[in-house]
Amino acid sequence: RVLINKMAALPIGQLSDRSALREGGEQAKDRAFGKNKLKLMDEEISKLEDNLDLQKQYRDEIDKNLKLDKDKLTALVPEIKFDKNGTITNYEDVMTEALDTYESKSAAYTKMSAKDQATLDSKYEEKINPETGAYYGSYQGYLDAEYEKIKTAIEQYEDTQDLAKDVREQIQDTIDQIYDLKLEKVEYIFLEYFIICP
Repeated sequence: RVLINKMAALPIGQLSDRSALREGGEQAKDRAFGKNKLKLMDEEISKLEDNLDLQKQYRDEIDKNLKLDKDKLTALVPEIKFDKNGTITNYEDVMTEALDTYESKSAAYTKMSAKDQATLDSKYEEKINPETGAYYGSYQGYLDAEYEKIKTAIEQYEDTQDLAKDVREQIQDTIDQIYDLKLEKVEYIFLEYFIICP
């Protein structure tokens, strides 16, 4: 699972530099007039469009990872259900079932004789947890890891889903900024060339 943050992959400070340039550009644009003002508006629109392209690339990467997370979660917990927005609709049921399974198996293990526990533990002592690369060490270690795997998979899915939502909102904000700038440009052209200079 690889999450490439295109925004974070920019050289350090480039995003904050872009914000500073945008603020500096705003001041210069406010002081400019005529063709210079139009040129500055075009430059600002171009920078926002470049930023929008990066945000869309980042969104695509997040969407790929969201699908991977969902597939992993569905394979791990086949009874999990999602609504049309991807929100887990039976979260409490899934977690209750996972906890009940964990507790019942732990209780059954605890009730075993020491000899039976040792026999069961020997089957898991040398097994490696594929998630962590560490040995389970015992049957109880295996149970702990299995329960933790479900919790972690759900948390990962929800984190990725939240990130996808945030990036979509950022994309919409950037689209709105571009629209506002283009409208400002049209209004400026209309005022400058048709009303002020008839």
